[in-house]
Amino acid sequence: MAILRSNKKLRMAFNQSVMEPEFYKHWFETLNDMFVEKSDSVGQVTALDHFVDLKFGEELEYDFKKKLWGGAHAYVQKFEGHMRKLGANQTPCLRGLTFDGHFHVIPFIDSNRWLEMNCTPYHDGESGADYCLEKVFESVNAMIHLGLIDYSSGHKHVDALSATRGNPAVLLELQREIESNPYLSRAFGNNDKIIKNNESQWYKLFSDNSDMKELAIERINLMITSYNEKLADSHHEEVNSYRLTDSEKLDKLKQFSEIYSHYVQMSPLQQIYGRVGDVFTNKFMAIGLLHILGTEAVEPYSTIEFRFFRCPESIQELKLINQFLKAWFEYIHNRRIKGEPIQYVPDDVKDSKDYTAKEVRHQTAQYLHKLGLNPDDYHSFLNKVSAEMPET
Repeated sequence: MAILRSNKKLRMAFNQSVMEPEFYKHWFETLNDMFVEKSDSVGQVTALDHFVDLKFGEELEYDFKKKLWGGAHAYVQKFEGHMRKLGANQTPCLRGLTFDGHFHVIPFIDSNRWLEMNCTPYHDGESGADYCLEKVFESVNAMIHLGLIDYSSGHKHVDALSATRGNPAVLLELQREIESNPYLSRAFGNNDKIIKNNESQWYKLFSDNSDMKELAIERINLMITSYNEKLADSHHEEVNSYRLTDSEKLDKLKQFSEIYSHYVQMSPLQQIYGRVGDVFTNKFMAIGLLHILGTEAVEPYSTIEFRFFRCPESIQELKLINQFLKAWFEYIHNRRIKGEPIQYVPDDVKDSKDYTAKEVRHQTAQYLHKLGLNPDDYHSFLNKVSAEMPET
């Protein structure tokens, strides 16, 4: 597999001769499984609405900026010390900190390079979660002020069932949205790092993989075309949650995620960057689905992982990201409830780096309006989009 990743010609030949027939076979099996015959039974149909109550999980990461006596673990000790001063207690069963005994945050060292925080899954607005996260940012800011750490990435996990209700078409439309609007990774990501340091390699879009872009767009659009045709067939309807158990819904999401990750995002064939090992390269996508099914290298959390958000600098920014995701899923659910066809990814979609800063801000503002959000609320993100593409 390492040879395939490093050799462009061999990678493309393998992709077309070996992977393509498998893609067609597995996708049409999955597509048929996404639809069920309409039932004439009275009382079988449950009215749906587009409101979603997402369950979130945080991965807050911070770069080391100054060597500490005692090594990497000293960063955890510093953070824990700040939290205890603010009233946090050690959790009895986990290596974490809590204020109310229910919501807890776990600090640890990731790959001996980052201080990372994970937390209890939560719904936006939970008082215990809000209070603890406020204290997390207060402690982090104290360490940043001392020059010990700096913001790195802010991966956001969303429980897949709460986000999709078990409908794989929501995942398909979600991926279509991010791939068709790559400027969002600049608006919510580390704009300067994307422009100057190729940061987008850690949360890739089709447009960031020039050698596989054409094939990826061709495959997602084939999925969209065949889905839309199936949707237009009056003898079928999308499978609804009232017919399935959570386990059955999750199985459908796993089936879709495996096909999309391996044959459209082509995650096993992604090139390797930096010092991160081969085994982890599968995760480097703007919206990753591998946690839904789990792999040898990726834990099965049954979550959608959003990697294109930068690390929030305050609880206000964290909640703005939550608000964006909630509006995003409600927009998609509303379209699915109405039975509207999914739009295509444009063949000529631009690389996120090819937008000017003005275009990123303008198009993101328009996108936020489409979701019913106020762009003025997102000024702390949009105001950081200032670097233009370097001259060539």
